[in-house]
Amino acid sequence: MPGVIEVNRKVPIGTAIEEILFIAESCEHGELEGQILYLPLLK
Repeated sequence: MPGVIEVNRKVPIGTAIEEILFIAESCEHGELEGQILYLPLLK
């Protein structure tokens, strides 16, 4: 599994986009393999 990012429906779309971009820019290729991340990252 390459990795999954699950976004709570209550998260504003702008926040979700910012956090997904942050994850994409911060992680190396294959780093999220087999993981599930839940957004929002911080509450």
